[in-house]
Amino acid sequence: MCGFFNERVALEKTLNALLEQRASWRSEYVERDRQFAAEIKEVLNRIRELDELHELHGSQTRMEKAETKPIESEVSNKQIAKKSQKTRRTCQYYDYPRISQEIESILEEASPVTMSELYQELQKRLQVNWSNPYIILHKALALSERVHVKKLGRNLMFSLRQFKDT
Repeated sequence: MCGFFNERVALEKTLNALLEQRASWRSEYVERDRQFAAEIKEVLNRIRELDELHELHGSQTRMEKAETKPIESEVSNKQIAKKSQKTRRTCQYYDYPRISQEIESILEEASPVTMSELYQELQKRLQVNWSNPYIILHKALALSERVHVKKLGRNLMFSLRQFKDT
């Protein structure tokens, strides 16, 4: 029992030391990154000043004209951080009633239709490219009572329901 307790205490101390070291390295990294960003900003500002001076005086030699390139934008910490992080896709909103109407019109022309055929026809008509057409089609179909979905093997088949007059 005593050996377990001593080993556990030692592991806790090791963990705390590792966490402290990690925090110090992160703060050093952030500070260095700020320093580099400040230096980059100074260099870019100086380049712009030189470009403005040359434009005002108009006395560039052929060699200078060939070598100088205009600086388009500054590099900041935020831009570098954005590139290194995964970007989150923006939420997209679809016109589900319109999609539902298009599905019904497609099914009036040709029925039954597989999901891939239906999606291809919707792509042609609506000029869309959805990352997950299954979800969008089912949300649109929830608005329509006329469309019937059944499964044939691995394929989903879409058709119009035939309502009987009673």
